[in-house]
Amino acid sequence: MLRRQTDAPERDPAGRRWRRYRAGRKSIRLWSALTAFVNVGLLTAGFFVFDSSYILRPGFVVELPVADFVDGASPNSMVVTLTQEGIVFFNDERTPLEGLGYALAQARQKSKDVTLTIEADNRVSYGMIARVMNLAGEVGIKKVNLATSPSFGSEAIPWEE
Repeated sequence: MLRRQTDAPERDPAGRRWRRYRAGRKSIRLWSALTAFVNVGLLTAGFFVFDSSYILRPGFVVELPVADFVDGASPNSMVVTLTQEGIVFFNDERTPLEGLGYALAQARQKSKDVTLTIEADNRVSYGMIARVMNLAGEVGIKKVNLATSPSFGSEAIPWEE
């Protein structure tokens, strides 16, 4: 007896349809689900890497003095970094000390209510810090902060009486 071939699914004697198993479909579903998880993982890792706030200055290490109380920086703060070698950075750009006053004045014109944060190496002389503070005062910057790094020793140990 010859059967006629049709595109309709086969039926068993009770009238139920038979489904043919296609091996390729499950592997496609597995890979698409796996791809979604990998994408979410990479996006999360990317957010952590690019959202972290770190500043790279190749070749220059600034050791900030240690203080028990560390206040956060204001969002519209300008930063002057002084290294032990006498190199000056203004907002992460190398600037000669003679041109720092002009750079501060230009930044002051853009924003009237601005704070200057001085990141000075622990070994920079007090005279150099005072000179930068005087330059800031000459151009009209009223708020000057000195950056420090937190000390984790004294507040971790309770006071003994």
